[in-house]
Amino acid sequence: MRKEQIFILLAAVFCVCLVASNIFENVIFDAGPLTLTGGFLIFPVSYIINDCLSEIYGYSRTRRVILLAFALNLLFVLLAQLVTLLPEAAMSEGWTGEVTPQQHFTAIFRADLRITAASMLAFVCGALINARVMVKMKGHSRFGVRAIVSSLAGESLDSLIFFPIAFWGIGAGNLAVLMLTQIFLKTLYEVIVLPLTSLIVKKLKALPDEEATTDGEQFRTIARIRNDFPTKFGLPRQSGMAPSLRSRIVFEPDFRNADALRGMEGFSHLWLIWDFSAFHSRDGKWSPTVRPPRLGGNVRLGVFATRSPNRPNPIGLSCVKIEKIEPDTPDGPVITVLGADLMDGTPILDIKPYVKGADSHPDSADGFVGEHPQHLLEVEIPSAAAQSLSEDELTTLREVLSQDPRPAYQNDPGRVYGLSYAGKDVRFRVEGDVLSVIEIV
Repeated sequence: MRKEQIFILLAAVFCVCLVASNIFENVIFDAGPLTLTGGFLIFPVSYIINDCLSEIYGYSRTRRVILLAFALNLLFVLLAQLVTLLPEAAMSEGWTGEVTPQQHFTAIFRADLRITAASMLAFVCGALINARVMVKMKGHSRFGVRAIVSSLAGESLDSLIFFPIAFWGIGAGNLAVLMLTQIFLKTLYEVIVLPLTSLIVKKLKALPDEEATTDGEQFRTIARIRNDFPTKFGLPRQSGMAPSLRSRIVFEPDFRNADALRGMEGFSHLWLIWDFSAFHSRDGKWSPTVRPPRLGGNVRLGVFATRSPNRPNPIGLSCVKIEKIEPDTPDGPVITVLGADLMDGTPILDIKPYVKGADSHPDSADGFVGEHPQHLLEVEIPSAAAQSLSEDELTTLREVLSQDPRPAYQNDPGRVYGLSYAGKDVRFRVEGDVLSVIEIV
């Protein structure tokens, strides 16, 4: 299965969980010393799915799923209220039970308008906050930390909205206990299942993306890049800017044929044509102008006059140096390259040799890039933190950090940034021309 197929499945389960949890939310029960609502059994699952959607597909698509779930839930509530208003059939007069089936249905689905409004408002606000926090923290901390913090934020807002509106009048003390209990237990729920959530996210990231198409032609992913950068934050903005950054090009099963690399040993560099998989515009919209980081993020230039990843067709082009070619490994033929600017897992669409006579133009003009040369920072890494990385990893990290990975519009010397690298979180701050690593954990 591909990521797009899984997206539809996750969206469907998310919507079902929301509708079911809102029905069960009207039930309050005691579990030992705890007082819970029926929604507690299912609602946290929607937050787990929310985390998966935010991590894999981004905030924009997750927001659409949340709004779709809200709309479907509203439709369900309206239809349920309409059905409860239907007159009972004549056959109900002979019913021998205490209540008729129609009365059973009405008792379950006749909504209390206050509870319904509270539930729906709380859901949409909490779910959107959960997704926003999850995405905003991406690149600054590990998935597990982001999942817990975002869920805590979302669950807290959800409870702060729902309980005061739905159950006002039961007493401030009881209400506070109920709210805090729900927040704590729902967050604990997420902590307990976090290993499973992390495994699901890992599996989803490994799935193939939807194939790129244009004018009816389909582009197939021939390989994927493998390196120490799981997110786009911190990646060099151009290939060759971190010359020691080592990556492996691992071919997809259909293309694991050593004959396809025959003759490559005679070249020193390669062109990689690849898919900006983290920048896909699902609505087909594009902007004719972008803000290059080289100009501080405040000047707009034409998209075709820049190398911005936000393009009508999200295709990247990078020149990398060949370090070694292994025609026969457990993963098939593998090319190890230096200086790539691709995130781990990026789909590669094609590989071509770099030819000096045709591809090199020493007398070319560099436009605004030449007028604003790259300003490098001085990087300070404490020896205690540096011990957690190998010499090669440390060299690459210094090269990456010296290029200032911060967004161009952020210049707060007190702010701490986080960069995921080599399975660790690198936390740093920048003051003036000095980037200081605080810790590597």
